[in-house]
Amino acid sequence: MTRNLLRLLVFFLLGCADAAPAVDADGAALCREIAARCHTQAGVSQTAFDCNRFAEGNNTALCRARHGLCLAACPATSSGDAGVDRCAQLATRCAEDGAGEVGRCHQLGHAGDAAACENGWAGCASACGFDPR
Repeated sequence: MTRNLLRLLVFFLLGCADAAPAVDADGAALCREIAARCHTQAGVSQTAFDCNRFAEGNNTALCRARHGLCLAACPATSSGDAGVDRCAQLATRCAEDGAGEVGRCHQLGHAGDAAACENGWAGCASACGFDPR
């Protein structure tokens, strides 16, 4: 009897165990899109800051729920201004906690000075490990 109760208990516990969490690939893609747009604009508004924070934390539920709000709060940079686009890329591609030149390039991107980003583009691309083309 005790043996049967033990088997029943083990069966019950195994049946109640959580399966591996499902990967939300679509939600993760939305988070990447929000993070790419809001990372350089996090200082512009509280909404942009919040969007960047949960997107970089890969909170897929919030990315799904607030996708439209976040994209509205973080408008895309003008593709006609290469310097502004390059600032956004430096802030995103160069690690925030990077040491030395990598960290300097990250901060350069956040400063948003289009001319400075354009001038530092090639050197920062090399330091941060991406192709400047």
